[in-house]
Amino acid sequence: MKWFYLISVGVVVLLALSPLLFLAGDSDSQYEGRIVRYDSYSSEIKSIDPATCGDTTSAGIQGNFYEGLYTYHYLKRPVEVVEQLADRMPQISRDGLTYTIKLKKGVKYFRNPCFGLAREGKAKTRTVKAADFVLAFKRVADFHVNTGLAWAFVTRIKGLKEFRDKTEKYKIGDFSRYDLPVEGLKAVDESTLQIRLTEPYPQFIYVLAMNVYAPVPREAVDYWLTTEDDPKGGRRKIPPEKRSTEFHEAEQVVGTGPYLLETFERKSKVVMVRNPLFRTELYPSVGARGDKEAHLLDDAGKRVPFVDIIHFDYVAEDYSAWMRFLTKQTDASAIPREAFEFVITPGRELTDKWRKRGIYLRKYGLPVVYWIVFNMEDPILGRSKSLRQAMCLSYDVENHVKVLF
Repeated sequence: MKWFYLISVGVVVLLALSPLLFLAGDSDSQYEGRIVRYDSYSSEIKSIDPATCGDTTSAGIQGNFYEGLYTYHYLKRPVEVVEQLADRMPQISRDGLTYTIKLKKGVKYFRNPCFGLAREGKAKTRTVKAADFVLAFKRVADFHVNTGLAWAFVTRIKGLKEFRDKTEKYKIGDFSRYDLPVEGLKAVDESTLQIRLTEPYPQFIYVLAMNVYAPVPREAVDYWLTTEDDPKGGRRKIPPEKRSTEFHEAEQVVGTGPYLLETFERKSKVVMVRNPLFRTELYPSVGARGDKEAHLLDDAGKRVPFVDIIHFDYVAEDYSAWMRFLTKQTDASAIPREAFEFVITPGRELTDKWRKRGIYLRKYGLPVVYWIVFNMEDPILGRSKSLRQAMCLSYDVENHVKVLF
């Protein structure tokens, strides 16, 4: 387990200060009077489409506007899977092959033109249906969608591999392939999803907790991927050979989460604003050991989210992000290696100097796997299996972990 240290401005200090202190420039006036969280990201956001979300940076951003059937409890450690868009945990058949999942009722998508416009010109919305999850699984399994995630489950859901093989025969812009049935994916009714596996797979609940399988309305595919704006203010068909299979623009994001994606500039900034249609969700009243003493339960029972706007800036270098934190341009920062010994005590706690400034430390345990490999092309190591075995036996793994993690 690798521990990640995040340092933040204390909540009391943050709310007592004007957001204008944290970000310079003319754009600050638009945030006046609202609670804003300023943060940064250092890796390129590769995707804002759940079907192609395969990296941690994209997943961290997408988790604000896309939601899956299940998620993880915000505070409990060890982590615990809990319901998100599912109304309850899945009903699993005795043979472990059939998962029946009831959805929460009344969950609405963001307002979006793909659902049409009301008389006053306001975009419409609709509630999430079980068929939207079926489409989500189909998109990840689609041969033409550029995702490396299909391998994780394509042979585990009955008929899904056959579906993937069939999609290869369709032209890339022909989305009628999503009408093909999949034996193991069924919308029993609008609020009941049924999934049948090829063999028992107890870890499947963790697959269902990935935002990759967040619901996708068919209207979004048909509107944003098959048509485009025309010069007369209407929509025109995109030639099939020029169609994308992926959502790339902020306006194309149709999720259910607590925030709307307002601005997406891949290597510049990301701005998200509170979703006015977000259902009532409450901050947890229970957590891990020590959470009460750390005041992480002070807001128990309050409606979330607490923040009106989340503003991310792209900052490639860790030390640059750290300097932005020190100059109050961001509200949180990982601690770079160069500053670690000045900020953290030998006991892995925040120094008194930093605590007195209204700063607090948050530690995250990350389930990360590291490995060391041999260069098999090396003329010495590559030829001697015994030498490689001896090196493995002499390597002090426990001390390595203790020193570095």
